[in-house]
Amino acid sequence: MSENKKHVHAEQMMQYAQDAFKTDKPWLLWEMYDDANELWEDILHHPNWNPDFKYRRKHEMITVGKISFPKPIDYELKERDRYFTASSDGVGYFVWRDDNVDYYYLT
Repeated sequence: MSENKKHVHAEQMMQYAQDAFKTDKPWLLWEMYDDANELWEDILHHPNWNPDFKYRRKHEMITVGKISFPKPIDYELKERDRYFTASSDGVGYFVWRDDNVDYYYLT
């Protein structure tokens, strides 16, 4: 074990522990990046915190009456970030590519 070297996911592990204080199924609030499909996927159990994988908290949801939707982001999207948009078909998500299609869905 090396001295003074934290685990690559140490900060996320702390956030996950905070989520575990709020729910007995904290993994439902998290996603893992699938390199093969280039998208974020739901986690079905406690994460293994593999240093080679990426993990993140799911986007926070807002509920108005009986309708829930993702909280709008308040930061700049990075390539391959997932974002949500509303349409007449409901709410869907897309992967940010910083192109005209992304700008179309956000207008």
